[in-house]
Amino acid sequence: MILGAGARLAPSLARVIGRIVSVDPTEPALEEIGGEAGGTQLAAVVPIAVDLTEFVLARESVDLVVSSYVLHHLHNAEKKAIVNGARRWLRPGGRLVVGDMMFQRGSSPGDQGIVRTKLRILEDERPGRTWQHLRTITKFGYHLATSSAAPPEFWITAFRDAGFHNVGHTQVSSEAGVVWGQI
Repeated sequence: MILGAGARLAPSLARVIGRIVSVDPTEPALEEIGGEAGGTQLAAVVPIAVDLTEFVLARESVDLVVSSYVLHHLHNAEKKAIVNGARRWLRPGGRLVVGDMMFQRGSSPGDQGIVRTKLRILEDERPGRTWQHLRTITKFGYHLATSSAAPPEFWITAFRDAGFHNVGHTQVSSEAGVVWGQI
């Protein structure tokens, strides 16, 4: 199962795993999966349009839950609720993998470096994208954003509190990391 449509991820996982349930609150994201999946792979990807915070799945009904770059749109309490939900949805031996933005709100020198790097990247962006990024950075800096990235420590604690073991983390880039755990 994929939380957040995963237009690039769903077809790849479907080839390896088989049937994929892809959950996303937006129809366009789910339609994009159809375009990416193509042919026989489309049948292996089951799209479900629902708000991630309202999604319910039968207990112990899946072996893998993956989320890629979507949970930073949620508040921390909602992130914890999704981790707890995934714990219930997973069969024994199942795994949860979360890849997302993982840093604080600019409070550490490392976080400030991430923001500086993003600002330098803006210089090379198209004007429309630059304004979009500047708006996001401004909301982030003034704590006006409705959601935010959470640091790896938050995720590790959320996984362990939910009952996951073999919890691990790797930082993929200055802003992104992957956390995983097993039931």
